[in-house]
Amino acid sequence: MVKLKLRESLKTLNSDDFIEQMKLYWKAAIKWYLENKMEAKFINIYQQDPKVNNGRSLQVVTEMSSLVMNFFKKAKENGILKDFSVGYICLLAHNSTHLAAQYLVENPKIDKEEFINITCDFFLEGVLKKQPHKSIGD
Repeated sequence: MVKLKLRESLKTLNSDDFIEQMKLYWKAAIKWYLENKMEAKFINIYQQDPKVNNGRSLQVVTEMSSLVMNFFKKAKENGILKDFSVGYICLLAHNSTHLAAQYLVENPKIDKEEFINITCDFFLEGVLKKQPHKSIGD
């Protein structure tokens, strides 16, 4: 049930531009975490604790959002992403958005919109090849 809520919140977002789409996903994920703190805490515990998830953290993330996993697969096939495994990129995005949301909860006085944009840019700098303005469908 919890996994479905996050996946559904991302389903309606759509852009042909990789960076724009990533920013839509990033903002929506952080917003979801901020609005669903108990569910986010549950996901984090479940995903991070190998005793609970039987060492399947990637599977947990993939089940929550196969949509995002497929988005990264397509981007990698189109040469947009650095040569990391798609699973690693998906885990990195998931954990980074969760940590960004957690930071916002603990620091309510900072500019939320600016912080979300900066954290997304930071993530993108780490995973994009140097030609970031390709369309996902190219």
